[in-house]
Amino acid sequence: MRTLIIASCLVPLLAGCKDAPKPPSKVVAQDPAPTPKQRAKAKKPAPSGVHVRIRRPDKESCQRTLCVAGPGEIYSDSNRDLGELCARGHGVVQRCEGDRCDNVWAVENWRAGLDGMIASLDANGDGKLDAGDPGCAINLAGWSTGGVVVSQDIPSALIEDPNVDAAHAQIQHLIAITPYASKFGPGAEVETLVIPDSVSKAFIYRHTASPPDDCSASFEGGPWRSPAPVCGEQTTCYDYDYSQNPELAYLGRRGARSGAMIGHCNVVALVAKVGLDNLVRGEEGYQQWVPPYSDGTHGGREYVAGPDKPDPIVVLPNEVEPD
Repeated sequence: MRTLIIASCLVPLLAGCKDAPKPPSKVVAQDPAPTPKQRAKAKKPAPSGVHVRIRRPDKESCQRTLCVAGPGEIYSDSNRDLGELCARGHGVVQRCEGDRCDNVWAVENWRAGLDGMIASLDANGDGKLDAGDPGCAINLAGWSTGGVVVSQDIPSALIEDPNVDAAHAQIQHLIAITPYASKFGPGAEVETLVIPDSVSKAFIYRHTASPPDDCSASFEGGPWRSPAPVCGEQTTCYDYDYSQNPELAYLGRRGARSGAMIGHCNVVALVAKVGLDNLVRGEEGYQQWVPPYSDGTHGGREYVAGPDKPDPIVVLPNEVEPD
């Protein structure tokens, strides 16, 4: 009888034995969990309202680039040319609203741009820039009234701010394109533009004669021309004057112009073509592309050609094209 019971369990259909095994159900593929790197790249919603974003931070050293526009709409040709130059800098302090960001600040909002830059450098969040925060190179660029802001107001504001120590108030590179304010110039309250000693290198681009169609001719007190800059012993100053050689032509973002036709507004397109060397590296542009100094001698650094470096484009006077 015992033998029969054991044998009966080998027959799956008999009572008292386990059911026959079922084939496995189809396995549904699961998406792999995102890696930490993928989670970090997930796009976060933009903050509401106006906010500051730092564009193109330098991975090797701390740098900030703050740019201030001149008169007119922020998207006018001149201000857009300035924005194109600044966009190629490191650690650009952008003004953002929603998903839209600008590389330049309107001249009336320069203080907000400076405050945003200071806040971005306050590593320990104590509201100060001092020994507790890393050193950071500050580069500034501005056109027209914005040129005066970056060469006067911002350096002074940093020096006078009780929450910013002297080391953090230093300006590494400064570009002032046709800086203008009604209080400066011949017969005005101040005839020269004094560059503070806190600026290491200053590159000033201006003109001492205005073309007949100068955009600033219709402005109050126009046409606008920049005062002569005065730099102290602590500042290396490059004072360029496009009017020194009116026969020479210069290549810009919007074509080429002769020195005689360069005025208060169209000069920005020319500087945008050569100013990156000034802004990022603190070097002059190549001799073929920069105007003479205000004393008539020619500026710029020598171009050394080679098999892997084609000769730069040299624009001749008869190649001048309108914007």
